[in-house]
Amino acid sequence: MQKQEVRKGYKLVEYNYGKFEEIPEEWNSDRLRNVTIFIKDGTHTPPKRVSTGVPLLSARNVVNGTLTRFEDDTYITEDDYRKIHAKYEIQEDDVLLTIVGSIGNSLVVNTNYRFTVQRSVSIIRPNQDKVISYFLHYMFQSNRFKQQLRNYTKATTQPGIYLKELNELVITLPSIYEQQKIASILSNVDSLINQTEREIELTQKLKKGLMQKLLTKGIGHKKFKKVESLYGNLVEIPEDWFKVTIIAVAEITDGSHFSPKKVELGYPLATVQNMKDGRIDIDSCYKISESDYNRLVKDGDRVDLGDVLFSKDGTIGKSLVYRQTDELVVLSSIAILRPFENMDSDYLNYVLQSDYVKNQIASSKTGTALKRVILRDLSKLSILQPPIAEQQKIASILSKIDSQIQEQRKHRDSLQDLKKGLMQKLLTGQIRVNTAVA
Repeated sequence: MQKQEVRKGYKLVEYNYGKFEEIPEEWNSDRLRNVTIFIKDGTHTPPKRVSTGVPLLSARNVVNGTLTRFEDDTYITEDDYRKIHAKYEIQEDDVLLTIVGSIGNSLVVNTNYRFTVQRSVSIIRPNQDKVISYFLHYMFQSNRFKQQLRNYTKATTQPGIYLKELNELVITLPSIYEQQKIASILSNVDSLINQTEREIELTQKLKKGLMQKLLTKGIGHKKFKKVESLYGNLVEIPEDWFKVTIIAVAEITDGSHFSPKKVELGYPLATVQNMKDGRIDIDSCYKISESDYNRLVKDGDRVDLGDVLFSKDGTIGKSLVYRQTDELVVLSSIAILRPFENMDSDYLNYVLQSDYVKNQIASSKTGTALKRVILRDLSKLSILQPPIAEQQKIASILSKIDSQIQEQRKHRDSLQDLKKGLMQKLLTGQIRVNTAVA
């Protein structure tokens, strides 16, 4: 076996995926069991659920480093909680790591309420003299640790890792002071990511409120008339608006019911899965030959600039205005709405995203395993039609909000990329923080 070259100031450590990796000479490596007070998993036989009591959580509650609660979380009685935790309780600074199903998500406990967990979550109490909680949490997210998890994950119906194997996983340890510095840097980036997520959520709430108002009351109207709502009662809309069906304002077709053969290089063929963030992800599209493309174009399955695309099979209700330059055809899971002169594409797109339309779609779904909306039902959906100039003003206002959300998402994504890069370098010792104690 050829000897592996090691950079000056580094040494090799063998991980549980059969590979040696470099770490700084003054760092140590150890098994997880040797740097923790205990490693346990949640209850294997959950007690009877009750309507109120102590929360019984699972791997799904460990989200992005936070213990996330859901409306349908389950609860157990105080007596059952005491039986489960007769010898210990989950406490602040314990680290939770998901070990069944969605494997490798982690968080540091800092909640002010009691809870317990199911088998899908492990409870790890670090020996703070050897490893601090937040450093361990970030180490669990590192590529080297995740590779070890993948190596041990059981390829069964529901993948998982046993505690015996978890105990043997290798982690690398700088000094406590350097652990604190690394955890602080990564925690600061996490704080920026979380702040940006909150800003996105607030902007999305603003957009939803504006849509509700603009798409039903318009801009600056003083005169209104009454029309019948979806629920049979009378509601007010601006006097110069009309209640119409979609077929009155757009030509409606769907994509190809024929699935051409895939080729390596060719024309893009889109499905619902390729509709992402208000555009078609061309790179992920199925490619078809020129002859098949021409056949689909002849059948009317090509998308033109300004067409509104609407997902009607499987994932129902995605919509976008097509403004890309690629010559695109679509499959039948996507409806193509080509607005007439009295309907603005962007306005129609926002209407299709509104609760007003979503509530109608909910009653139009058909099918069993695959839910879908058929073209006949789509064409009969009711919408409110302002004059074209007002449609454009409404669409412009909402478009500016969308642009703001897009910029916020780009900022979040750049922070996430920054965190990944920092984790790769800080948790392997490629970049060293100042280790001199102040």
